[in-house]
Amino acid sequence: MNDVPRPPSLAEQLAVPGGRTRALDRSAEEVMTPGVVALPVTASLDRTAQAMAHHNVHGVLVMTCDGKPAGWVTVEAITPRLGQNHDLDWAVDAIGESYVTVRPSCSMREVIARLDEAGVARVAVSKRDDLMPEGIISALDVAALLNPA
Repeated sequence: MNDVPRPPSLAEQLAVPGGRTRALDRSAEEVMTPGVVALPVTASLDRTAQAMAHHNVHGVLVMTCDGKPAGWVTVEAITPRLGQNHDLDWAVDAIGESYVTVRPSCSMREVIARLDEAGVARVAVSKRDDLMPEGIISALDVAALLNPA
């Protein structure tokens, strides 16, 4: 028999007073990755892919001509188009994920609930839905929060 203790499950850890529960009560502003890579709707898909590679991100926020967030172009939306001539395709043509926001003061419990919605892989942290976000939270940020090094 192996006597190596197994790590407690997430449910067990959340049940421990003072455990991960505190992490889930942190605000979105405390956990977010500051800044967002954004491009105008008229950016080419090549430029969009280059921005993702340069900034090492999986999604780029597309902004409308009047400066409002329109949605996310993700790696998953661009990958099927690799090798095709898409010089005339604009970023707006590849928006594959809705723009979902949370307020900076909302708890990580609320963020996780939003991330649990169908089709949501990232949430923007913003004081208003029509402004450039202050930062972003993805499932990776939640994993880091719940599993600190």
